Amino acid sequence: MGAWSGHGEHPGARRFLNPLTLLRHVRGIRLVELGDATECCGFGGTFALKNAAVSTAMLADKCARVRETGAAVLAAADNSCLAHIGGGLDRARSGVRATGQIVGLVPEAVAGLDPRAADLGLR
Repeated sequence: MGAWSGHGEHPGARRFLNPLTLLRHVRGIRLVELGDATECCGFGGTFALKNAAVSTAMLADKCARVRETGAAVLAAADNSCLAHIGGGLDRARSGVRATGQIVGLVPEAVAGLDPRAADLGLR
């Protein structure tokens, strides 16, 4: 179903359900976590403008990791990274769809949670 690219949580985010945790409990998807998920995609705001060659190389590496998963969908929680990686995947005509709409990935994302979801307080 999809790859996951994410960054560490900041303290304020701990009161919310981690999107990766949600995806791990959805039946019917094959979740593949990126081995280098915490590696920067090369965007970083003005970094991409001031260091275009480095940013482009970092993006190429990240897009290659995504394509290696064989995923049809890339889900990410950071919209800036998602736009950068999604743009790279689109330009390469990879066929991978990038989305930040985690719950919308699968219609049964809430209703079809497996029994372990009770441990997450989702039912």
